[in-house]
Amino acid sequence: MAASPAMPSAAARGSVLLG
Repeated sequence: MAASPAMPSAAARGSVLLG
């Protein structure tokens, strides 16, 4: 997910959700 250039916002949200 962190390597998703098409959805940077999604990767950021995932990171936040993971804590």
